[in-house]
This record gives sequence, C-alpha cells and structure tokens, in this order.
Amino acid sequence: MYNSKYSMAKFGLEAKDIQASNAKSCGYYIKYIFFFSSLIQLLIITGLVLFMVYGNKQKSHEEQVKSRDHTISRLSQDIFILHEMKGNLTLELNKTLKGKLALDLELKTARGLLVKSNSTIHMLRDALIICQKKVMTTPLVAPGNTCITQISALKKTHEGEKASLMLAKEALNQKFISLTNNCTTSTLHLQRELKQAQDDKLQSRLNEIKANREKNTLENHLQNYRTECKEQFETSLRGINAVIVDFKSKIDTLRPEAFAFALLRAPAAAAGSDPQNCTGLSSDIQHSFQTYLNTFSSRFSESMQTISGLQADNARWKKDFEDCNRNRSDIVVDCEGRIKTLNSKNDNEVEGLMKDLKKTKEEKSALEKNVSGFTAQVSNLNNQVQTLNASLATCCPKQLPVSNPVKRTSLQLEKFMETSRHI
Repeated sequence: MYNSKYSMAKFGLEAKDIQASNAKSCGYYIKYIFFFSSLIQLLIITGLVLFMVYGNKQKSHEEQVKSRDHTISRLSQDIFILHEMKGNLTLELNKTLKGKLALDLELKTARGLLVKSNSTIHMLRDALIICQKKVMTTPLVAPGNTCITQISALKKTHEGEKASLMLAKEALNQKFISLTNNCTTSTLHLQRELKQAQDDKLQSRLNEIKANREKNTLENHLQNYRTECKEQFETSLRGINAVIVDFKSKIDTLRPEAFAFALLRAPAAAAGSDPQNCTGLSSDIQHSFQTYLNTFSSRFSESMQTISGLQADNARWKKDFEDCNRNRSDIVVDCEGRIKTLNSKNDNEVEGLMKDLKKTKEEKSALEKNVSGFTAQVSNLNNQVQTLNASLATCCPKQLPVSNPVKRTSLQLEKFMETSRHI
C-alpha cells in the first residue's frame, strides 16, 4: 500500500540463519584493552594519592599545626562568646527568678483568694441547698404562724448579715483613714527632718566662711607685724653702724692731735689732759650705746610680745578652724547617713503602704464578690418569700399581706455595694 518508516509486525515463525563464528571478534579484544587501561589508570591515581598524602610529611605537619592553631583560636573565640552568653543568661536567669518569685507570690495570693472564694461558694451552696430543702419540705398550705415565723427568722438572718457587712465596711474605712494619716504624718516628719538638715548644712557653711575670713585677717596681721619688726630691726642695725663709724672716725682723728699736742706741750701736761679727753669720749660712747640698746631692747621685746600674741591667736584660730572643719565633716557625714536612713525608711513605709493598699483593694474586690453572691441569694430568697406570701394568702386570706423585709435588705445591700465601689 504505502511505505512506512515504522517496522511492521511479523507474524509466524521465520527461519533464521544461525552461523557459528569460528574466530573471536574485535570487541572481545577491545574489552580487555579497556579493562587493563582502566586498571592502569586506577593504579596511577592510587599512587598519586599516596604520594600526596605521605610524600611531604613536613608540609602536612605544618598544615596540621596551622589548622590546629586556627581551630584553637576559633575555639577560644567561641569560648569567649559562650562566657558572654553565660553572663547574659545569668542576668536573664536572675530576672526570670525575680519574675518567678513575684508570680509565685501573686499565685499564692490568688490561691488564698481562691480558697476563700471556694469556701464562701461552698457555704452559700450549702445554705442554698438547705433553703431549697426547706422549700421542698414546706407544705403549700402552711399555717399563718409558720409563715410569719419563717419570715421573721429570714429577716433576722439578713439583718445580721447586713450588720456584719456594715461593720466590715467601717473597719475598712477606719483602716484606710489610719493609713492615710500615717502616710501624711510620715511625709511631714521627713520634710521637717530634711529642712533641719538643710539648715544645719547652711549654718556649717556660714561657720566655715567666717573661719576662713578670720584666718585670712590674722595672716595679714601677722605678715604686717613681721614686716614692721624687720624694718625696725634694720633701722636699729643702721644706728649701730653709724655709732661704729663715728667711733672709728674719732679714734682715727685722735692720734694726730695727740702727736701734735705732745710736740707743743710738755709730756707732763699732755699726760694730765689725755686721760680726761679719753674718759669723756668713752662716757659719750657708752651713754649713746646704752641708750640705743635700751631702745632696741624695748622695741624688740614689744615686737616679740606682739608676735607671740599673734602666734597664739593664730594657733587658737587655726585650732578653731580645724575643729570647725572637723565638725562640718561630721555634720555632713551625719546628715548623709540620716538622709540615707530616712530614704530607706520612707521607701519601706511606702512599700508597706502600697502592699496594704493592694491588700485592701483585694479585700474590697472579695467583699464585692461576696455582696454580689449575697445579692443573688437575696433575689432567690425574694422569690421564695413571694411563694410564701402566695401560700400565706391562700391559707389566710383575711390577714394583711406580709411585707417583704428581704427585698428591703437587698436594697440596702445594693446601696452598700455602690458606696464600697465609690470608696
């Protein structure tokens, strides 16, 4: 029909020419050639690998040392990083422990409140069960005296609960007022102590300024007296030099006159007049020198007396200054210690007040829950009273309907709850 490129299916058995090959083909030899060449390549590669591994031992050791040094440095860095992470984890662990302690405290408080709430719930549930049993056991047609007795008993019970709640409210109010007064008193006391410490600090500063001023005044006074004494001493020494010069000049002028007088006069007359001249000159010198010494000694004694007095005053003022400085340091240390003590005391008092306030709030919330429970109980009792009133009206139609004291008690409880919320 038409020629197709696909081979057609052949049906039936066809005869095939099976010729046995007497000689081996080329592929047989090529297979062995490839096998041996692959084996030779494998041996060459194995030799190269062994040479690379064991050929240069020195180089391999150096590389190992370098790699180990690099590993050691990397491990030291990792250890340093791990130490830092350990410090950070320690801080985080401390924070977590503090948070855990706070949460444990809150959990303990919550468990206490839960226990109280459970006990209150069980108590109210038992009371409700008792009331339900009483309602179920109470006959529908009850005599009037029994209904009145039950109503009066319920009224007394609710009045007692109301009185206990009012007492609890008054106790909480008194506690809150006392806490407020204590906080105000402590604040005023701390303010007074702080003001007193500031006044003491100011007075110490004024005393220090006054002592410094007096010290400077005395130092200037002492310096002036030293200068004056030095000038007086130099003036006195200048007078001594003048006397010595005059004495030398008189002695130098005495010798030529004595020689001239010896030539003009007789030796006897000269011998009689020379002692008188020498005696007069000696008495003049002695009188002048004695006058100078008296003046110098009196002035020097006055100067020394003044200097000694000033030194004594200076020592006294120096001692007073040291005492003032020491007192100032003691006052500063005392004031700092008092301030630290007052701060710690104030912190402790504020912490206690905050804890008391938190406890008061928790008690208030617990009371509000109790009041809400009592309100629900009162509503149930109102329903029971209405049922009893209906039964009373059925059994005693001529009597006036009984007033509902439980409803009045529920209104009072609602007012108390509103006032407690405002507080």
